[in-house]
Amino acid sequence: MVYFTTPKFAAQGIKKASEINWKPVQFLASPVNSIQGVLTPAGLDNVQGAYTTQFAKQANDPAWAEDAEVKDYVAFMKKWAPNDSPNDFIALSGYINAQAIAKGLQRCGDNLTRENLLAQATSFNKERVGMLLPGIELTNSKENYAPYRSLRMAIFDKTSWKLLDE
Repeated sequence: MVYFTTPKFAAQGIKKASEINWKPVQFLASPVNSIQGVLTPAGLDNVQGAYTTQFAKQANDPAWAEDAEVKDYVAFMKKWAPNDSPNDFIALSGYINAQAIAKGLQRCGDNLTRENLLAQATSFNKERVGMLLPGIELTNSKENYAPYRSLRMAIFDKTSWKLLDE
């Protein structure tokens, strides 16, 4: 089963499949792979062995507990968004997007025109920002605005996503 939907409906679908004892291989698109927002409400037992793709480190994953970027992100969240969880995928996506926007603005220098901003924001070439997984970089163009050219596969095991070997 492939879940290309919003978080609420993914959680409902996962839970319902379990209730009717249907055990398909499950693939979750990255917007619905949030442990806090989707998998926990659906029941962690119901998603064991599910697959997803990832581009970002997960703040609550023990594998990244000592990672400097994760520590910076958690500190940022405590300071600037203390009522939000650093484990929320939406917050994490916003953090990554804000860094990319800041890079685009910095590349503009003093030429803050619409045309220059668009040129800078659509010419990333293997750019890194905090919280991206190793090997994941931002690359886009005027012809293709999508910033990710590769993602990492992961499998859900017990309470967290485990990256598969490259």
